[in-house]
Amino acid sequence: MDTPLALIIEDDRESAKLFSHILEFVGYETEVIRAGEAALSRLDEVVPKIVLLDLNISPGVSAFDILGHIRGQKRLDAVPVLVITASSNIAEGIQEQADLVLVKPVNPNQLSSLVSRFFPHEINTKLMENAALDAVTGLPNRVLFLNRLEYAVGLVKRRQDYKFAVLVITLLQVDSLTNIHGRKIEDELSIEIAHRLKPLLRNTDTLARTGRNEFAILLEDIRQYDDVLIVSKKLKNELIPPFDFKGEKLEIPVDFKSTTSKDKYEQPEDFLNKVASFEVPT
Repeated sequence: MDTPLALIIEDDRESAKLFSHILEFVGYETEVIRAGEAALSRLDEVVPKIVLLDLNISPGVSAFDILGHIRGQKRLDAVPVLVITASSNIAEGIQEQADLVLVKPVNPNQLSSLVSRFFPHEINTKLMENAALDAVTGLPNRVLFLNRLEYAVGLVKRRQDYKFAVLVITLLQVDSLTNIHGRKIEDELSIEIAHRLKPLLRNTDTLARTGRNEFAILLEDIRQYDDVLIVSKKLKNELIPPFDFKGEKLEIPVDFKSTTSKDKYEQPEDFLNKVASFEVPT
C-alpha cells in the first residue's frame, strides 16, 4: 500500500519541521510548500491524503485562495484541510470552509489525535505498530516521548533562545498497594493521574506514561529554567488529595525529578534517564 501524502503549506520553517515530524511519525509521507503559487501548482498535480494549511503564508497567493481552489475542484473536494492560524478571530471566521481549525501553538499530541479522526484505522494502526501510545491511559508512552524529546534537542541546537525541561513524576509505594488490591489498582491510579495532570499543562507540553508508575512531562520553549519549580508545585498540589479506590481513600506519595536543556546531553534518552530528584517548593 502506498504511503499517504500529507501536504504542508507553511512558510515558517520551524513550524513546518514540527508538522512534518508529527505526521511522518504516524505514517505519512510529507511534502512542505512555503509559497501560495507553488501550492496551487502542486495541488494540480497530486491528490494528497490531507492538507495542513497555514493562513499566514507569505504575500502573493493567499491561504484563502488555496482553500477556495481545493474546495472548487471535484478531484480535491474530499481532501480534509486542517487550517492553522495564530488568530482565534480568524479561526472562527473560516470554520465553515475548513475541516478543522487549529490555533497556534499547536500541541503535537492534539495534532496526531485530530488527524486520526479522518483516518482512524490507518493512523491508530500505525501508532500501535510504533508502540507510541500507552494502552491504559491513551497518553504517549516512552517511545513517543523520546521522539518528541529528540525534536526538542534539535531545536536547542538551532535556536539560542530555546529552552526545555523534563519532569519525571514517580508514584511511590504502589507495589504494596498492588499486593493488597491487585494490578488493577495500578491502571486506575494511572488513569486518574493522567486526568489530574493534563488540564494543568500547556498545549505545547507533552505528558507521557513512561513506566508502570512513572510519568514524564516535556515542558517546551520555557522562558527560564526556574519555570520547572513553578510547574512542579502546581502539579504536586493537584496530586496531594487522596485517590478514591473502591470507596477507600489512598494517599500516594510522589517523587519529582528533572533535567533541563542546559545539561546539554547529546542523546534524548539521557534527559530522561539522568533526571535528578529535587525538593518541590511549598
